[in-house]
Amino acid sequence: MVRMLNPVATRIWESADGNHTIANIANHLTSEFAVEYDHAVASTRRFLQELADKGLVTLHNQEQKMQD
Repeated sequence: MVRMLNPVATRIWESADGNHTIANIANHLTSEFAVEYDHAVASTRRFLQELADKGLVTLHNQEQKMQD
């Protein structure tokens, strides 16, 4: 099965490199897309949790840094 990511999900996936926190990613999303910070944080958390549940990233507790 092939899944296509929308532009926001693509940006989150690209940023999930172990060097960015959820807050960092959300800040980038607010500047790149017309989205409010709180919504960007919630969307980022939700998407990264889905990826973590599938074993595609590992979430770390250091303000939830992630690695792929």
